[in-house]
Amino acid sequence: MQALLQERKENILKTNAFYWVSFDPHERLKRYAQDFETEQNEIKNLCDKYGVDSERILKKHYDLTMKYLCAESRCASAAITGPAKFPVAKMEKRNNIAHNHLQKLCDYTKNVEKMLIRITRAKKTEAEKIQEWEEQVKILKNRHEIMKKYNKGALAYDELPPDMKKHIDFVKRNYPRLKANFTGYKLTNNLANIKRLENQILLAQRTKEIKKDTDFIFDGGRVSFDDVGIRYNIYFDNIPDVEIRTRLKQNGFKWSPKRKAWTRGAKTISIEKIKNILL
Repeated sequence: MQALLQERKENILKTNAFYWVSFDPHERLKRYAQDFETEQNEIKNLCDKYGVDSERILKKHYDLTMKYLCAESRCASAAITGPAKFPVAKMEKRNNIAHNHLQKLCDYTKNVEKMLIRITRAKKTEAEKIQEWEEQVKILKNRHEIMKKYNKGALAYDELPPDMKKHIDFVKRNYPRLKANFTGYKLTNNLANIKRLENQILLAQRTKEIKKDTDFIFDGGRVSFDDVGIRYNIYFDNIPDVEIRTRLKQNGFKWSPKRKAWTRGAKTISIEKIKNILL
């Protein structure tokens, strides 16, 4: 019965969507329905391409479409209804609402592929991140030495990497009276980036060392420290109460279908805090 009422409501909504803004609302709705079906097929094909279940994404697209049609059905045009006592301010407000819903729908449709790429992108473990940071530190230190040597005159222009040559060319072209070298802010920024990455590496390594043996069992589940991802994973025997789930969310935990656990990064939370949440 509920499904039948919903279907009747949607049919009425679709019929009235362009009634007050088009001389031929049924033909316009027919064209819009064809465009909607095309978009749904394109989204489904993209989901198949990236190996993602399309049901949730298609449902979101459908809901946004219905919200737009609902807002559009409340709009009226003076060209259709006639100018006599036309409520300009009210219709302007309704038109703005409909336009906002249409913009949300267009943005969602436009960014579906970006969302799928983000969903399917392989997430790096903390160990992989540390390795990447260490490589970046080596590169930045090497660049710092090159800049210092060039400033001292121990390195020729032809020996610079291409991106550094561009900086020197920019200085020569725009500031001919200044000495063409690497200014203090370039060296300072480079050192700041080196220090930032080294601090990230130290924090990750210290967290891994300090919290490696902090697993514990509680009534209804267990807490496990993942020393690869530097994360705390909480496994429950059964679905936890609403109160527990609320406290977990308030403290940065998220449900991970992949891990079948509530999880969050371990760097900024102590095991005592987790015990206070659960016990």
